[in-house]
Amino acid sequence: TGWQELWGTPRAAEYAIESGSVFLFTCPSPPDNALHNALFALEEQGMGKRRAEGFGRICISDPFHQLVQQEGTRT
Repeated sequence: TGWQELWGTPRAAEYAIESGSVFLFTCPSPPDNALHNALFALEEQGMGKRRAEGFGRICISDPFHQLVQQEGTRT
């Protein structure tokens, strides 16, 4: 509910991105080792609040995305 019954106050609003959302980012230059390491750490640790409850899980560059890009590329 939208009410904190223990304290008798409204709950704070929490914003989230819907499960299954996809974002596409590009790099102006080829990624270096530092970026690869940072993205790997982000994928391993997740991001945001309530990660212990299963929120904040992300997948970076799933092999599926690479297949779709290859099939859609004009030669």
